[in-house]
This record gives sequence, C-alpha cells and structure tokens, in this order.
Amino acid sequence: MSRDGQSLVLAAPLGPTAMVFGAAPLPAGHWFEEHEHPQHQIAWAAQGVMTIAIGDGRWVLPPTRAQ
Repeated sequence: MSRDGQSLVLAAPLGPTAMVFGAAPLPAGHWFEEHEHPQHQIAWAAQGVMTIAIGDGRWVLPPTRAQ
C-alpha cells in the first residue's frame, strides 16, 4: 500500500523490451502480493534493506546489492 492507503501500481509496457525502469518510495514494512512481470525485474534499495522472495529462494538486499 502507498502512504495514503492506495495500492501501488507500477505498470511496464508490454512486448519485447531491453529494460524497464521504475522507481517508487516504499514505506518500511511495505510488501507486494505474489505477482509476475512480462519482463525481467531488478530490485535495489537505495537505503534500508529489502527482502525478495522468488519461488523457494529468499534474498536480503542492502543498498550494496541488487537482485
């Protein structure tokens, strides 16, 4: 959820793309429901720590790492 309680929607264009870039501030404790993307996704936290779950894999991403 966004800070005002609305769902965050980060839409990417459909079709073959080399890279899609998006940025959004996420409040502490924010999480996304399980979902899929038509393109690959890279996750990076400029500050704080992000946890990523993909299938059975789990990654903890400080600002020095991306997944």
